[in-house]
Amino acid sequence: MKVTATLHNLSDNFYADLIGMEPREIYDYLRRLKNDLPHCIKMKTGNGQFRDAVELNQIVRGPCAYAYKLEPRRGYKLATFDIIKDTQ
Repeated sequence: MKVTATLHNLSDNFYADLIGMEPREIYDYLRRLKNDLPHCIKMKTGNGQFRDAVELNQIVRGPCAYAYKLEPRRGYKLATFDIIKDTQ
């Protein structure tokens, strides 16, 4: 499942703190902060439909693998997470 987060108006110190974290820690951190900073962090799950959020919740409950990428855009940064169900 693909989750994208747009990050606006955040300091360089904020991004420096993300460097030492694991992808799952970054995802959880941004998810918690999006409620406190709604104008700075916006997250979209899949296509933005409710069924995508339900599917992501099912994936996260079990063992899963996280991949993370942070890319600069014009005026903001885009954090992309690929969350895949682990089949062990």
